[in-house]
Amino acid sequence: MNVNENAWIEQNEPTVTKWVFTQNNSGGSYDYPEWTGPADLGGVFAAYDWQDQQVDVWVMAESEEEANRLAEQYAGVYFDGVEKGLDCDCCGDRWYPAQD
Repeated sequence: MNVNENAWIEQNEPTVTKWVFTQNNSGGSYDYPEWTGPADLGGVFAAYDWQDQQVDVWVMAESEEEANRLAEQYAGVYFDGVEKGLDCDCCGDRWYPAQD
């Protein structure tokens, strides 16, 4: 956790949860999302320190719906990639919605 994340959690507990969106390497590759929102609401991180491949997204939100909305709005996460032809149908969607 970074300093902004810790401060935000302390001020807003217990109503918020940290939600993590882990990507599937649909089509054999990863996307490299960038967080464009407020630093205290979310960000991106390398999933594995030993590999510079998978980049995942985290957000702070009160509900699954809010987490999904923030991830879509500020990191370009999407949940219907196969349906829209963005992701490989044999591999499945790149991103999956938050689940409690």
